[in-house]
Amino acid sequence: MKITERKFSTTLSIDEDVRTEPSIRISQEPFLLCEADFLRLKYGDSKVLRWAEGVLLTSLGMLFIPIAKYIIAKMTIDKSIIIQSWEWVAPFIGIGIALFLFCIGKKLPNEKKQVMSDIEAHFSKAPRTPHIGEQ
Repeated sequence: MKITERKFSTTLSIDEDVRTEPSIRISQEPFLLCEADFLRLKYGDSKVLRWAEGVLLTSLGMLFIPIAKYIIAKMTIDKSIIIQSWEWVAPFIGIGIALFLFCIGKKLPNEKKQVMSDIEAHFSKAPRTPHIGEQ
C-alpha cells in the first residue's frame, strides 16, 4: 500500500471474472400530482355526461317492458296483452336525448380535461435526459 498526499492506492486482486455492462436510462421530470388534481381526475367528468348516463340507463330499462310484453304475447301465455306504440317510441326518444346530452357533455370543458391538459403540457415541455452508466 502506498500513501501520498492523503491518497491511498492499493492493488486489489479479484479471482473471478467481473464484468459490468453499461445501461441506458431515460429520466424525465415527474408531474407532481396533488390530492386535489387526483380527485379532479377521479370525479371531474361533466355533470351533463352523468345526466346522459342516467337518461340512457332509464331508457334501456323502459325498453324491457315492451320486449317482455312481446315475448309473453308470442308464447301465448296471455293473449290479452296489448303493446302501446308509445312503449316502443319512448325508450328510443330517451336514447336520442342521451346521445344529444353525451355530445354536449363531450364539448363542454370540465375539471378532468383541464388536469389532463396540464399533464400533457408538462410532459411535452419536460426534457427527457438519457443517462448512460453501469448497472
